This record gives sequence, structure tokens and C-alpha cells, in this order.
Amino acid sequence: MTTRLSDSLQKPIGVFYEHPEWFNPMFDELDKRRIPYEKLLATQHHFDPEEELSQYSLILNRMSPSALPGEMVTLFFIRFNT
Repeated sequence: MTTRLSDSLQKPIGVFYEHPEWFNPMFDELDKRRIPYEKLLATQHHFDPEEELSQYSLILNRMSPSALPGEMVTLFFIRFNT
């Protein structure tokens, strides 16, 4: 019996991203495979150090410091998650 990833995730995947167009192919593929995910735009995200449980099954962070050089808030997520 084959188990689909979309059937086994109890929580969505969180995807940190900083450039609206660069991740569209991945978002399209996740949609096609019906994998639950949530887009986490770095410039609009916040971090709560007291939060004990993650609301995501997995957090994907493929951000680059050179993507949006004017958005310093994204550097926190790049350094924090590496």
C-alpha cells in the first residue's frame, strides 16, 4: 500500500520565502500533489520564542540574503534557521 505525503501530514508544511515569483513553480507542484502548505512571506512574518509547539509538520527555508537586499527582516530568518 502506498501512502501519499498529503495523506500523512497532520499539519501543513510552512514555506519561508522572500521573492514572490521565485517560489511559484514549487507552490504549483505542491498544489498539484495536494500537499498542504502555508506560505510564510518573510517580510510579514513574526517569531514568538514562547511558542512551544510548531503549527507545521516541516518548515522549508530556501531564502537567500541577496534576494531582497532592502528587507533586513529576512536576514533574521536566514541566520536563525541555519
